[in-house]
Amino acid sequence: MDLAFVNNQEFQLPLNVVAWSNVLPLTLCTLRMQIRTDAAVPQVIYSWSSDPSDKWGNGTITYTPETAILYIYAPYDDMKKLPPGSYVWDLQLTYGTYVKLLTQGAVVISSGVTR
Repeated sequence: MDLAFVNNQEFQLPLNVVAWSNVLPLTLCTLRMQIRTDAAVPQVIYSWSSDPSDKWGNGTITYTPETAILYIYAPYDDMKKLPPGSYVWDLQLTYGTYVKLLTQGAVVISSGVTR
């Protein structure tokens, strides 16, 4: 799944994950999302996590079991610092020692005009 957003607004991505919620215990998992220049490059451009104690980044991931909606959010103050460009991203689930890549794709960050 490819994404695109401008860096002069909040990042909001609601995902209906009913298919995943039927087979994975999402309320017991940690979900992490990262943006990198390339999958092989260790430097992370931005990251999100569902674990509040996780120090991966300022972005948050929340899951509402009643609606099966995964909500990925990053504040404007973080987004305005992101350099425009083409990147890659992925969303990973961890449950104990089980690690699963759920989805991935390209992401394009554009410069917003209004600041």
